[in-house]
Amino acid sequence: MRGIANNKEKEIERRKKISNKLKGHKAWNKDLTKETDIRVKQNSDSIKLSKQERYRPWSEESKKRFSEKKKLEYQTNPLIRQQLQENSIKGNKKLMDLEREFPNRKIQRIAKTMKACGKGCSKIEKEVMKELDKLEIQYKYQEPVCSYFVDIFIDSKLIIECDGDYWHSLPKIQLSDKKKNEVWKENGYIVLRFSETQIETNLSKVIDTIIKERNKLPP
Repeated sequence: MRGIANNKEKEIERRKKISNKLKGHKAWNKDLTKETDIRVKQNSDSIKLSKQERYRPWSEESKKRFSEKKKLEYQTNPLIRQQLQENSIKGNKKLMDLEREFPNRKIQRIAKTMKACGKGCSKIEKEVMKELDKLEIQYKYQEPVCSYFVDIFIDSKLIIECDGDYWHSLPKIQLSDKKKNEVWKENGYIVLRFSETQIETNLSKVIDTIIKERNKLPP
């Protein structure tokens, strides 16, 4: 710990020296704009290009290759399997801590933040929601129900979970899913789980199942 403290002190001292050295010096690009100076324009264009390259979206083929690679790693490498399971346990613990710290209304606010940031919104969730939008079926996304966030929540009674094949094949996640199902069903909710394969290969059947279960709900 002492070594870390020394490094921080050295860094602070280094920055002070640089700051003192530059005092009184005018920045080369002060009062210049892209319109008045070619160097500023070139620098701005370079930064934009760098950002575009850095955040360039993956193609569907790249996503598929990456997914297959990760599945193979999980199946063949016990160290990676153990690490993923440990990370899953840590993630579940953090969520439980949040639930204890932010009950009821605060959980609602967390859910809204997640929606605004687009966190957790997967491709298969979007596909299902797109079809529900076409049918003008009202739903809520990432809604907290019995201390768990629901992928898609319809008519305050029907829970739709969209499970990625890789993530939901992990043993710890399967146990977590089973526990969620039990809690929701004990509290009178209807739970439908659809795998990534089901959604991607037969989306119409998935939507038909949702409609049938929704029609069984009392008015």
